[in-house]
Amino acid sequence: MKNWKWWLDIAMVGIGAFLLWKSVDLGEAYANHWLRESGGHADTDTYHIILSEAIRMYRWAGAILFAIGIWFLRKEAMR
Repeated sequence: MKNWKWWLDIAMVGIGAFLLWKSVDLGEAYANHWLRESGGHADTDTYHIILSEAIRMYRWAGAILFAIGIWFLRKEAMR
């Protein structure tokens, strides 16, 4: 039973690190998708606002997953 928790914690750390590492690329992909869905009729300021919010969203998600994963790994290691 302990083994699957260990792998889940490792997965959370890995996904969190990936989101932190690729947050700019993922943010650009999200902003480009949003631009295509809006018909391509957006000014530069709106695009940059969407881009910065998407990057911030991915960084927060990555940081939270990474921190929770590390916390659980430390908790498991102390047992």
